[in-house]
Amino acid sequence: MAKKEDKGNKGKNTGKKGTDEKIISPKGDKKAYVPPVDKKSKLSSEGIVRIVDTDVSAAVPVFRALGDIKGIGIRYNTAVARIFEEKTKVASTTPLGKLTEQQVALLEDIVKDPIKFGAPQWFVNKPVDLWDGKTKHLLGSDLMFNNKEELDRLAKVKHRKAIRRMRGLPVRGQKTKAGFRNKGKAVGVAKKK
Repeated sequence: MAKKEDKGNKGKNTGKKGTDEKIISPKGDKKAYVPPVDKKSKLSSEGIVRIVDTDVSAAVPVFRALGDIKGIGIRYNTAVARIFEEKTKVASTTPLGKLTEQQVALLEDIVKDPIKFGAPQWFVNKPVDLWDGKTKHLLGSDLMFNNKEELDRLAKVKHRKAIRRMRGLPVRGQKTKAGFRNKGKAVGVAKKK
C-alpha cells in the first residue's frame, strides 16, 4: 500500500527529504522549498579575517588561507606558514579565526616583508625593484599597479614584448598559426557564399 501512495505523490515535494527542511505553503498547493540554515557558514561576519586588505575565511588553516591574496602562491603561502609557526609556536594547521590579534598582525608583517624574518632574497616577487633598487614582495593593488607601470615603461621604449602585447599576439615565443585566432581577425580560408 505504501508503494502506491509514494507513486501517487511522485513529482510533488512532500517534505520527506530530511528533518531540517521546512515546507512553507502560503497559498494552497504552491509549496516552496526552504533549505536548512547552515550553522557553520563561512561567510558570516564572524568568520572573516582581514589580512593585507583582503577578506580571508576564518575557518581555513593558516598554511592554506593566504592563497586568496593576490601575489601569494602555494610555495609562498607554505613558507610564510612555516616562518609563522617558528616565531609563535602555533601550528600552521590552526584556523585563522583562532589566532589572536597580535598573531594576525605578526602574520601580516611576515607576509609583507619575509626577508626581515629570514626568507631568502630570491623568494620574493621583486628581488631588485627597478625604481628604487630595494628587495620587496608586492601584494594586492600594489602588485597590479607595479605590473601596469612595467608594461607602460616597456611600451614607451617600444620593447618587443609590449608591441606584441598591443597587437594581441603571444609574447613568449609560441607559434601563431593554430592558436591565438580568437583575439582578432579570422585567419584561414573564407567560404564562398
